[in-house]
Amino acid sequence: MSLVPFNPSRDGTIVIPNALVASAPALIADAGGQIALYNSSLTATAFIKVATIQADGDAGVNADVTTSMPIPPGAQIRLTVGLGRKKISAIATAADGNLYVTPGQGD
Repeated sequence: MSLVPFNPSRDGTIVIPNALVASAPALIADAGGQIALYNSSLTATAFIKVATIQADGDAGVNADVTTSMPIPPGAQIRLTVGLGRKKISAIATAADGNLYVTPGQGD
């Protein structure tokens, strides 16, 4: 198995402020099947949910702290989310820092 370096899309990074209330689902560019996530908080764990949608105007889903994927403070991870239109929502354990979401492709 060969690893391919992560290549960010030209569409840029989405910044979601960490908050105690779930963010409105944000559209992720359909530029690849992966996303890189970075939680800039020193204390807050961010939780995310990514949902495939049919059209840009579809609602997506809201993140919650019980069933969403956690991103620890200061962590950067990459996830395979598949091709197609997607929306991401986040919620955090404190209103501290931001969650940076960069679409792209590769490991």
